[in-house]
Amino acid sequence: LRGKAQGDTKKMDKYEFNIKVEQIKKMVSRGDYETAMKIADTIDWRRVRNVNILSMVATIYEKNEEYQEAKDILLLAFERAPIGKRLLFKLAELAIKEGSFQEAEDYYREFCDLAPDDPRQYILRYLILGAKGAPAEQLIHTLEQYCNIELDEKWIYELAELYAEAGMGELCIMTCDKIMLMFGLGKYVEKAMELKIQFAPLTKYQMDLVENRVGRRGRKPARVFHCSESGSHSQLCNRSRNNSSNRSLLSIVNINFLSFVVKYNVPWHIVIGKYLL
Repeated sequence: LRGKAQGDTKKMDKYEFNIKVEQIKKMVSRGDYETAMKIADTIDWRRVRNVNILSMVATIYEKNEEYQEAKDILLLAFERAPIGKRLLFKLAELAIKEGSFQEAEDYYREFCDLAPDDPRQYILRYLILGAKGAPAEQLIHTLEQYCNIELDEKWIYELAELYAEAGMGELCIMTCDKIMLMFGLGKYVEKAMELKIQFAPLTKYQMDLVENRVGRRGRKPARVFHCSESGSHSQLCNRSRNNSSNRSLLSIVNINFLSFVVKYNVPWHIVIGKYLL
């Protein structure tokens, strides 16, 4: 580790260590990862057993593109919490960023062995394939497996981009429609609008989203669709936000949304989990 290698690490008492950790946290909160790393270099992290602190320090080295050091710190954390699949996922990510694909594959297989039902294994596989320059068709197949399980706007949008790249216009349009209808507002909704208009015009509902976005930027209340468990099935609600952040909820059944759920065979547990009020 860098602190030990540079020979500037001394044995410090708990009080001094806590002061330095607080200084590191303050630098991180300011986004000053370079200064945070300089402080981190003065500590022998092999003596630290707090997994959360080690994970934070690994992130600091990652932000400074010191990927090997970040992995070394995470491996210390993994030794202290060997069942941590989150740490394995991060180790695989760092190996990919470093270009160590065989190492990434090893962490990927270990992650799959530890958590065979965790859908994030498809994300790891997708990242490894992408870093290796796999064709779009292979990337699509892997990312579809994740998106068929998890409702994650970031990766659904990336799938839409892959469809566009592979010349699958209809699938790109359908995926963009899915993002706009399921999420209503946000960065990826706006990206989906921009991507869709390269292939087809927006629907009236989607144009309403554009108007809501403009109104929202002008401090006007925006209408967003959510799901709420009411009765035997989930129903949609309108949520209006006023300046005092009060919410007025009216339970309704939105035919367009229900048609979408049926058309794309979206599991109800995913819908409820994403939009439960």
